[in-house]
Amino acid sequence: MGECILEVKNITKVFPEAVALSDVSMQFRGGEVHALLGENGAGKSTLIKILCGAYLPTEGQIFMEGQELPKLNVKKAQALGIVAIHQELNLIPGLTVAENVFLGKEKIGVLGMVDKRYTIRKTKELFERFKIDLDPTAVVSNLSVAQQQIVEIGKALQMESKVVILDEPTDVLTDKETVVLFDIIRELKAAGKALIYISHRLDELPEICDTFSVLRDGHYMGSGNIGDCTKADIIRLMIGRDLSEQYPYVPGKPGDVVLNIHDVKRKNFGDKVQLEARSGEVLGLYGLVGSGRTELMKCILGIEKPESGEFILNGSHFEAKSVSKAHKAGIYYLTEDRKKEGIVTNTPVDFNMTLPSLQEIQNGFILSNKKEQKLCSSMVKQLSVKTPSLKYEIQQLSGGNQQKVLIAKALITKPKLLILDEPTRGIDVGTKRDIYQIINELKASGVAVIVISSELPEIMGISDRIVVFHDGVITGEFAHNEATEEAITLCAFGTKKESVAV
Repeated sequence: MGECILEVKNITKVFPEAVALSDVSMQFRGGEVHALLGENGAGKSTLIKILCGAYLPTEGQIFMEGQELPKLNVKKAQALGIVAIHQELNLIPGLTVAENVFLGKEKIGVLGMVDKRYTIRKTKELFERFKIDLDPTAVVSNLSVAQQQIVEIGKALQMESKVVILDEPTDVLTDKETVVLFDIIRELKAAGKALIYISHRLDELPEICDTFSVLRDGHYMGSGNIGDCTKADIIRLMIGRDLSEQYPYVPGKPGDVVLNIHDVKRKNFGDKVQLEARSGEVLGLYGLVGSGRTELMKCILGIEKPESGEFILNGSHFEAKSVSKAHKAGIYYLTEDRKKEGIVTNTPVDFNMTLPSLQEIQNGFILSNKKEQKLCSSMVKQLSVKTPSLKYEIQQLSGGNQQKVLIAKALITKPKLLILDEPTRGIDVGTKRDIYQIINELKASGVAVIVISSELPEIMGISDRIVVFHDGVITGEFAHNEATEEAITLCAFGTKKESVAV
C-alpha cells in the first residue's frame, strides 16, 4: 500500500437547501485505484468539487502529502496536481490533440508564436511513456468519445498530476475501449499516482480498483478492499438494504400492435427491418455501439429519414416530420444524452417537466401556475424525485433524479409508445430499480415500451421480447424465457439466431 497522498478529515458541506456532506473522512494513496461509490445524490460530486477547489467545505480539513490546504481553490488544486476527468469532457473540438493537451501551457517561441513542433513532440513523448496510441496532430472533433477521453487523460498527465479523479469513465465506452482505458489506468497506478474512480458499474470494480469508500445521503458508510467484499456487500452499504431482486420482472400481457416497422431501410445502413411493438409489453433492443438501434428509432420521430419502408401506428400509415408531431401522435422518445438533449440547464424542475405539454397547464390562452404545481407535485411524488423544490435548478439534481424528471416529462404527454434510450446510464443501482418499477407500471397500464440498452443483463432482466441488431440488420429475436447471454452476444456480433443454439 502506497503513501497517503490526499486526505479529507471531517468534511461537512452545507447548502441553503440541504446538507450535502456530513463529517466525511477518507484517505487516497499513491499507486492505488480507490472506488468512490454511492447512489445518485449521495455526495460524491460535492466531495470531488471540494477536492478540486470548486467548493469550500463548511467544516473539515484537506491534506495533501501531510500539508493542510486551507481555502483550496481550482487554480491551487491544479498546481498541486489534483485533476478531475469529468463525464462532460472539457476539450476544444477545433484544436488538435497536442494543442488540447498543452492548452494554457504552450511554449512560446522568439517571435511570440506558439512552438507547435515542441507541443507535438512533447505530446508524442508523453503518450509513448504511458503507451497511449493516439496521433497528436489529429483534430479532436474527428475523434471518438473514447479517444477524446484519452486526450483528457493526456492533459492530466501533462500537468504532472498526483491525484487523478475519473468520473464514470466507462459510461459511453465499448468493451474494447474500456480495455484500453484500463491499461492506461494501470500505467498511472504503476507511476504512483492516486486514482479516485467513480462508477455505477459495480461489476467492473474488481478488475481495476483496489479499495473503495461508500457515501450514503452525505454520510461516510465505510471503506475496504475490493477483494474482501461481494457486490451484495457494497450495495448494502450504498442503499442500506439488500437488493435481492435487481430486475423486478413482471410478465407483460401483450395486446394490439401499436407500432409496425415495415421494410424500413436507412441509406447505406443494413437491410430492410421488420419490427412490431405491442401494448402492454417491453420490447428490448440490443446491439453493439453503431448497430443501428437508436438510428431506427430516430426515423420514427422524423429526426432521420429512411430510404424506404413505412411506419404503421395503430393500424394507419404514420410519418413524423417533427418530434412535436410524434408527441401528438402518442410517441415519446427519451434521449440517451441526458445532458445535451434532455434537460434544459439553468431552468427549474417544473419547467423541464411541463415543457412539451403546456396545453395540460393552460387556462384558456394563459399558463396556470396552480395547474403546473399540482401536476408536477403529483409526478414528483409518483416517481419519488428527490428535489428541494419544484423551482430548484434541474442541473443541481443528481443524475438519477434528473432522469426521473425526464421520465415525468414523458409521462405527462400520455404516450401510447414510449421509447427509452439507455434509461439507466450513469444511474445508481437503487434508482435503476425505481426506473424498472416505473417501466413495469407503464406496461401494466397498456403502454408499449421500447428500451434500448447496451447493458445486456438489463435488457434480459426487464424485456418481454429482445431484438438484436448488427450493422442495421436484425440478427435475432428472443422471448424473455429463452434469452441467454451467449446467444444474444453471438447475434450482436453478426451471427443469425438460426445458427445459434438457444
